[in-house]
Amino acid sequence: MFGKTMRFDPPAEGLRPGEDVVWARKSGMSFWVIWSSGMLGIGGALCAVFAFLFVGIMLTAPLLVLIVIGFAFILRVFIVGRGMKYYLTNERLIQARKGRIMQEISLERFRGKSISQFLARESVGTVNDQSVYVVKVYDPLSGEILMELKDLDEYSAEALQKVGQIMKCRYCNFANPANSLRCKNCGAPI
Repeated sequence: MFGKTMRFDPPAEGLRPGEDVVWARKSGMSFWVIWSSGMLGIGGALCAVFAFLFVGIMLTAPLLVLIVIGFAFILRVFIVGRGMKYYLTNERLIQARKGRIMQEISLERFRGKSISQFLARESVGTVNDQSVYVVKVYDPLSGEILMELKDLDEYSAEALQKVGQIMKCRYCNFANPANSLRCKNCGAPI
């Protein structure tokens, strides 16, 4: 995390010279947020009615306060989650919120290593008959989670697995990261 967040709004702002965005994804709505709000709405309303009928207002008032706090928490999670975007460039993996970098990982950390050994990919459901994944990126040195990317499609999960792989340019034989769009040496398309 940064003490001061940096602006990131490609292609206009935030990209380094020679850096290209390979893919960008907006974080979707988590199943648990939808499920929790439904359960809180239905369950909370039923509990409040039963509390009022069988115990009285003394229990109903604090219960209603807890329900409102629960909805406020769910609303906050919803707003934060919807504003999150993930970017994979040929140099770094970025988590941005409302155009500000919240977290970034330099891909140099994985150079020459297969990132698949540092990724945990978990299917969390399907949308329109396509799997949706949560991908956790682990630090190659400490084993700690560096970043958790939520609600990714198959293409995005596969693009992450290419991080750290090397692809040689067919024109100048320069070793480029496999997720590069152009050769960093001669600029030819890869």
